[in-house]
Amino acid sequence: MYELPTYIRVFPPRAQVAAELEAFVRRKVALCVVFSGGLEEYNHRGQYAASFSDVDFRDRLREEHVPDAEHVFTRLDHQEFVVRELSGWMTDNFREPAVSVTPGARTA
Repeated sequence: MYELPTYIRVFPPRAQVAAELEAFVRRKVALCVVFSGGLEEYNHRGQYAASFSDVDFRDRLREEHVPDAEHVFTRLDHQEFVVRELSGWMTDNFREPAVSVTPGARTA
């Protein structure tokens, strides 16, 4: 007879999470969270920021919610959405400044 494992999710205290989020913002870390459907606890875009209303995310938080997606985003349209949103977020937050290179010039 096989024994099925028991999984217990342990969440850190809310105050700890809020303090860690504030530390991210102070360090100017860009945050992107994408939530799928299926969790009664999370049911609309903006809920994450609202849950941490004491944290001033400034413009550092991008939040998306795909209510009809399951946790692993198996549908192609959901996968395309996630790739498109994350690509846009990365472009917005991690774009290198334009560099002009003179043909034939050596770079260090």
